[in-house]
Amino acid sequence: MIRKELTGIFVCIALLFFAAYAFAAPVPEMLRYRTDGDMTVTQAGTLEEPVLLVLPPNQDVLENAGTITFLVSNTGTGTMSWDASVTSGSWLTITSGATGTNSGPINCGFTANTSTSSRTATILVTATGATGSPKDVTVTQAPPPTPSPTPTPSPTPTPVPVLSVTPSIQTVAKVTGTATFSVSNNGTGTMSWTAAVTSGDSWLSITSGASGSNSGTITCKFIDNTSTTARTGTIRVSATGATGNPKDVTVRQAGTLEEPVLSVIPPNRDVAKYAGTATFNISNHSLSGTGTMPWTAAVTADGSWLFISSGTSGTDTGTINYSFTANTSSSARTATIRVTAVGAMGSPQDVTVTQAGQPVLSVSPVSRDVAKDVGTTTFNISNNSLSGTGTMPWTAAVTSGRSWLEISGTSGTDTGTITCSFTANTSSSARTATIRVIAVGATDTPQDVTVTQSGSLAASFSGLGLWVYSLGSATWTQISSVNPENMIYSGSTLYVGATDGLWKWDGTAWAQLTTVNPENMVASGSTLYANFEASGLWKWDGTAWSRLTSNNPENMVASGSTLYVDFGALGLSKWDGTSWTQLTPSDPKNMVASGSTLYANFGALGLWKWDGTSWTQLSQENPENMVASGSTLYANFGASSGLYKWDGAAWSPLTSANPENMVASGSALYVDFGALGLYNWNGTAWIKLTGSNPVIMAISN
Repeated sequence: MIRKELTGIFVCIALLFFAAYAFAAPVPEMLRYRTDGDMTVTQAGTLEEPVLLVLPPNQDVLENAGTITFLVSNTGTGTMSWDASVTSGSWLTITSGATGTNSGPINCGFTANTSTSSRTATILVTATGATGSPKDVTVTQAPPPTPSPTPTPSPTPTPVPVLSVTPSIQTVAKVTGTATFSVSNNGTGTMSWTAAVTSGDSWLSITSGASGSNSGTITCKFIDNTSTTARTGTIRVSATGATGNPKDVTVRQAGTLEEPVLSVIPPNRDVAKYAGTATFNISNHSLSGTGTMPWTAAVTADGSWLFISSGTSGTDTGTINYSFTANTSSSARTATIRVTAVGAMGSPQDVTVTQAGQPVLSVSPVSRDVAKDVGTTTFNISNNSLSGTGTMPWTAAVTSGRSWLEISGTSGTDTGTITCSFTANTSSSARTATIRVIAVGATDTPQDVTVTQSGSLAASFSGLGLWVYSLGSATWTQISSVNPENMIYSGSTLYVGATDGLWKWDGTAWAQLTTVNPENMVASGSTLYANFEASGLWKWDGTAWSRLTSNNPENMVASGSTLYVDFGALGLSKWDGTSWTQLTPSDPKNMVASGSTLYANFGALGLWKWDGTSWTQLSQENPENMVASGSTLYANFGASSGLYKWDGAAWSPLTSANPENMVASGSALYVDFGALGLYNWNGTAWIKLTGSNPVIMAISN
């Protein structure tokens, strides 16, 4: 005979006792069992009572369609069965978790709000017999935002013409003839110019090109020189408002008894890195040279690799034959040959031979940071444009991370592109793959470049401690009940500054690095930089601390092997791993870096970009906060402007909502919108991660 099991729940000791110990100590067994014949009665203990808790009690979402989650938990004892249903708001549906036991998520989906006002839906959660049951939670969806204003465009730079006239002197024969000068604008804007003979006008005149705009040719005529000596005339070119204005050029005309004129052609030679031979041609200038011209030639600079094999002397015309050895270095080198013709006009003359170095392998960028999702990225290969010469065959192969990254473009000559394809990262940690590029016979080979795929987002929630959100599995995990004062990721390692010092989280356990809490810190690669106030700025290389300077930075960012530091009144400086270099004496209000690019807000001077060589203004507006990832910059320009994206060429608005904090990795952006919660922008749409408001965030990359 089957008898019905009877269960009773008795209310006992005050709930405050269990609020303090429910998560710290194991729940004692409260059930007792009795047997009387064939009847079994299971009776609850006197301290057993389920308590229904649903968090958060309400959530605010943006106007776009998306998903949210409520967490149901039993903060009491015993077993608690519950169910959930939408009681108002047809635009909200429960996609999973409509029923459960004890703890579990309620996952909801909602459609886009196309109306002009906000709307609210209600979910009723019921757990029969549990304290706090039933419980209503709400979802309030905002209306679409009002179109955002476009940031004020930067003013167009004032054009600055630059006057150039070539050559500076023309040497002409004693007989009647013509000569020309070329005028050009080497600057910007429009440049109007005029030309006039200022000396020698009795024999020199301008026949065409006395005026012009930007580029043009001045043609001048000269008559026979019947004097035994040479004479010189001057032409002045004027361009009002142009840099280099005015310019004087001269015409020198030989006399009837003029000396020989030395001519060496060409004035310089560029040769390949291999051993070889080449020539220079000598002559007594065909237009103005007279008489007999003996000459000699000799190597006068860097003769260790260049030798004159024949033609060290001659009369009037001749050829200098020279040979050179192979250049085994990566740098070009230059040798000089001096040609001397005693008594001749234009003597002596120096001509140069510049020999190229070896091919130089260049791979850019040296690393790529990508998002957790499936995607592609590229690396560019070149024979370095500044010093590389010759032909450079190259190959590329994945040396680590082959399980999730593969490449196309595995070989080429001189220039080319390696395209990388990667799978989604479903782990909670970032991961890195390495590609090795080899160019046999070239300098700077081999080279290793890396692809790092994002893993985790760390967020500190006031009163709730420190949590890590896995970008792969989309789950939250608490790693500390303490709220840090500052934190930064370096790869998959999280560094946290708290009141009891600086700590490191490796994804499994905490390790203390120092008992001193840094004022601020940044990280790049495996290197951590921390400002310890009175002790100055220090570097942690993963093993030991070393001090970089006793000065205290007001702000700093790091990218690659470069650290950018704002020293306040001392200006903005760069640490390249060896020495400090000041970039500007100005004091930026805030700054971010990505790759070799630095973005700095100089207050009243606006927002500027440093590309490693020069500064470029991006906007006259001042961003309140900003982050950068790859070639993309995200910036908020104040309380009413919303969030904008700079793609390297133009600004575009993402939303009219104002972020309180944000971080970026690869193509993904994570933004704290205050009361609206924490969202992820994936390049197309906003996805809500939680309705809670994080105090600080950091992301692995």
